[in-house]
Amino acid sequence: MKHIAFKCCECGVINVYESYRGDGNSCMRCGGTLNPIGDCVVHCNSKNVLVYKISIDTTDIDRALKKINCLNDRMNEAVIRMGILNG
Repeated sequence: MKHIAFKCCECGVINVYESYRGDGNSCMRCGGTLNPIGDCVVHCNSKNVLVYKISIDTTDIDRALKKINCLNDRMNEAVIRMGILNG
């Protein structure tokens, strides 16, 4: 069965629900609203403890971070050049 992981907007706790219950859920701890963060796989071990594996697509975030780093490098170069010209 497929599961979806949700993060609570109020307390930050991760809640996992079966995919057919995707809408109308609230946080099990505080009753707050939930934002979906990705599909997850639920494994059961011999101690009856649930282990969650959450996979989140971070491609857009990675691209944005690369652009930010590039801009930061260019700004640092510009500051150095301005110091040389004014110094």
